Amino acid sequence: MLKPFIGTLRVNRAHRTIWNEALGAWVAASELDSARGKSKRSASVKLLVSLLLAGAAQASYAGLYTFSGGNGGASCGYAANTGPDGVRSYAAGTNPRDGSGGYSSVAGCNANGNNLDGVTLFGSYTTASGNGAVAIGMGAYAAQLATANGLQATASGQSSTALGYNASAGGTGSVALGANAATAADGSIAIGTGAMTTGGSQDINSIALGNGATASGGSSIALGSGATSTVANSVAIGAGSTASGNASGTTGGTGTVSSTINGQSFGTFAASSSTAGVVSVGKVGSERRIQNVAAGLVSSTSTDAINGSQLYAVASTTTSSITSLSTSASTGLSSANSSITSLSTSTSTAINTAKTHYYSVNDNGVQQSNYANDGATGTNALAAGVNASAAGASSVAVGDGSNAQSAGAVAIGQNASATGGKAVSIGSGNTATGDGAVAIGDPSIATGTGAVAMGANDTATGNGAVALGNANTANGAGALALGNSNQATADNTIALGNQSTASATGAQAYGSAAKATAADALAFGTNAQANVANSIALGANSVTSAANPTSSATIGGVTYFSAGSSPVGVVSVGAPGQERQITNVAAGRISATSTDAINGSQLNATNNAVNALSTSTASNVASLSTGIGSLSTGLSTTNSNVASLSTSTSTAINSLSTGLSATNSNVNSLSTSTSTGIGSLSTGLSTTNSNVASLSTGVTNINNTLNQLSTSINNNTTRAANNNGIAADMNGTGSDAPKITAGSSSVAIGANSTDGGRQNVVSVGSDTQQRQIVNVAPGTQGTDAVNLQQLNSGMNNTLNQANNYTNSQVQNLQNNIDSVRKDADGGAAAAMAVAGLPQPTRPGMNMVALAGSVYRGQSGQALGLSRISENGHWVYKGAVTTNTRGTYGVVVGGGYQW
Repeated sequence: MLKPFIGTLRVNRAHRTIWNEALGAWVAASELDSARGKSKRSASVKLLVSLLLAGAAQASYAGLYTFSGGNGGASCGYAANTGPDGVRSYAAGTNPRDGSGGYSSVAGCNANGNNLDGVTLFGSYTTASGNGAVAIGMGAYAAQLATANGLQATASGQSSTALGYNASAGGTGSVALGANAATAADGSIAIGTGAMTTGGSQDINSIALGNGATASGGSSIALGSGATSTVANSVAIGAGSTASGNASGTTGGTGTVSSTINGQSFGTFAASSSTAGVVSVGKVGSERRIQNVAAGLVSSTSTDAINGSQLYAVASTTTSSITSLSTSASTGLSSANSSITSLSTSTSTAINTAKTHYYSVNDNGVQQSNYANDGATGTNALAAGVNASAAGASSVAVGDGSNAQSAGAVAIGQNASATGGKAVSIGSGNTATGDGAVAIGDPSIATGTGAVAMGANDTATGNGAVALGNANTANGAGALALGNSNQATADNTIALGNQSTASATGAQAYGSAAKATAADALAFGTNAQANVANSIALGANSVTSAANPTSSATIGGVTYFSAGSSPVGVVSVGAPGQERQITNVAAGRISATSTDAINGSQLNATNNAVNALSTSTASNVASLSTGIGSLSTGLSTTNSNVASLSTSTSTAINSLSTGLSATNSNVNSLSTSTSTGIGSLSTGLSTTNSNVASLSTGVTNINNTLNQLSTSINNNTTRAANNNGIAADMNGTGSDAPKITAGSSSVAIGANSTDGGRQNVVSVGSDTQQRQIVNVAPGTQGTDAVNLQQLNSGMNNTLNQANNYTNSQVQNLQNNIDSVRKDADGGAAAAMAVAGLPQPTRPGMNMVALAGSVYRGQSGQALGLSRISENGHWVYKGAVTTNTRGTYGVVVGGGYQW
């Protein structure tokens, strides 16, 4: 295996090394000097110069730029072998191949600056393939304006950034952060162990955050451990979530015009033709709830998300309760794993030996400052190079015009400046002015305590500000700008990607051209814009708009009230004309106070309940029609019987009249034929007259009875007989009120009522004159009519359940987001505690130290052990950390000072 080593800095080739026979050693000499053959005086002068240079090199610069190739040697002459990862093979060691480019710093065995300008290489086998490249770590490789930091890290895309073991940034302006993280497309971002962005040239600007996360669709986002997004412009949120555009995941960007449930069509829907993408918060079988969703606008054109209370309001119009909803789904975005928990902001360079073999400085014959080795004015300071100045105690200045002004400061490179305490400036024109600030690249500026600017033209201004990549600006306490041309310009802002902007306190922008311009706003995705405080624009081209508080909605003349009527912000997953479906949403709670998001299956259940109510109502109306039809039939039969009675009575009267006429004729005939015998028949006539009188009295009684019958019929019912039944006018009162019996045909009740020619119906009016049916008792069977009180009660119960469910789910989501933030704050507090650990100041001393810190309500503690070697050159440190979130960490380090 290769043993530890440290590279040699080759500033230029104006000096050379020659063998000094008197000393028996190689010494530095100008290439303009001659060898043997000159005068004795000239040779003596050269010998004196050589002795001085050799002594100065060994006394002042011993071990500064040396190599350790194993076996205690001090050169790069070791054999080919396998690297530290046990996988990659490396060729035999040689000294730095090339560091001749202008403003370049090249250190490390086999390091190759390829005669390029402004490159910074630290570590063996490091390589630069373009101007302005920065490669730090064994086997690191960086292209033009790119930054690679870590063992075998590769930044092959222009202006790309790769940080971590085997990290690979292949796309222009892409960022790969974490062990084995990889980006393949332009503007893409992969953060986390094994995180990847893949795809062709069209799949640009994708983002994968989380261990093993994968984003392969153009402008897609995968957020969470193992999350996968393969659909363009789509978002997968949460551990294991998928946005894959097939049956196993989502239906990426498929528009939904309408839905048909049990033969009933619903539509046309707003935003039905959108193909902008989808937002997935889970996958089939592992869905999540979305909680704390404010009530959305309810209209035919609304594209707002609807919370549980609003579905409850709709569902309450039915008599069917939704009784079995899942409450076991995982809790929202709690496992999003979107925080970056371990970002290295400094590079440790250990020095293993104390011998210098190669050292040369070319002032082109013009003697300038530090010519007399007087540039190091601070105690134990080191100044190497023309115009180099090291004024701070134990400070280091290396390179033309380098300036280390404060204690422990390090400035390496042309005009590099480190003026803050223990600040580090590496590269041409870099400036580190805050205590502990780090500026690496060409040229980068770090101003503020602990500020870090690394890459090309990066600026970090503010305590703890970090700018990594190309042309990034982090301006504010705790601001972070990572990638290419990003702007984080307020306290606690994050801008990550390509040309993203976060310009208000707490704002965060992730993705190419993403913009978060309001306090605590989050823009996530290519061209996403979050311009409303506390709001989220999620997905490529998503745009937020002002929240619209919705406390109630009026549907069909009925007003329904909603929970979540005072939203603090909005969540947008698209824009007008570019809406997205939200898939894999777990069932939300349904109650009067619920603010949970509702999925399609729950709305389908409500639709089924509405359909069931419609069917029940239709059945009850049909049953009522049948009853009225039977009543009509009964009335028809009654009228027929009355008519038959009238006919029979008339016939009887006519027969009686005929009989009386015959009797009268017989009487007349008897009177004529017996006129001569009247006297003898007087007794018989008297008897006959008595019979006639009795018959007349009987006829009179019959006529009275008929008159009474006629009067009774007139006071009862007006009848209109036809083939379909009768229409009855209910004008009778008291004992004269009609009695309607069931029949088999139709019934029309009330003045001007008509059955319209339909069979087996009951009508209480006509097509132009309708009536209410009042005093209806509550139905108890499936085919009973339902009164208004029952209908309203069922609607209210369903609304209350939907509202309660939605409110609970949204509250759980807020709690989980708060927990993630507290975990991140706890990690920051632990890191601050480690930074606060002191160490011994004198050789041979040991120190056990304890430090604590507080950051945004969370506290961290660190326990450290450190030692300075007996010769004062080596410093060893180790620490254990913990925080109030219950997590622990271990850190070790070592360094060589001179």
